[in-house]
Amino acid sequence: MAVTQQLARVTAAYVAACRRAAGTAPDGDHGWDPPSRRTTEPGTGRREATMSGTYDELPGFEHVLLEDSYVLDIEARPGVLTLRLDLLLLPGHPEHRPPRPGERACFRTATLVFRDVRDLHWTGQGRPPSRDPDGTPDHGCVDALTRTDADAYRLEGDWGAITVASTPPALLIHPDLA
Repeated sequence: MAVTQQLARVTAAYVAACRRAAGTAPDGDHGWDPPSRRTTEPGTGRREATMSGTYDELPGFEHVLLEDSYVLDIEARPGVLTLRLDLLLLPGHPEHRPPRPGERACFRTATLVFRDVRDLHWTGQGRPPSRDPDGTPDHGCVDALTRTDADAYRLEGDWGAITVASTPPALLIHPDLA
């Protein structure tokens, strides 16, 4: 009974992270298939709770999955915050294409940009990124991007948590050169 009660408290994001770490799909299949819609809280049928809004409600963020996208770099400078991503595009996104050999889904290089930044707080950034087998820094994923107020957002990942007061972010997908 206690184990069942504890399992009921596990968020969908945590379960998804465990599945990613194990390389399995929701059905336990090791041939992972990208999800076709946002994750929901177990047993509720509703999206994970956020303070004011989820990122897929932002213009340009439809049919992307930040939780399975890789953070390549983060840069904060006066007035601007940018995250360079290896972005997972879901079917239905206008830039979606079949996965390339060796890819598990459609990934595209993209930049998540907050312009007109008025205030920025970055906590938990003391841990250096891990390294991929090829030596490149691995900053993990964007575990959460939520709107916390009319002009404030919170991002979370292995690289820490960033609260930013800004106009809404833009998602710029780079040209597919291959």
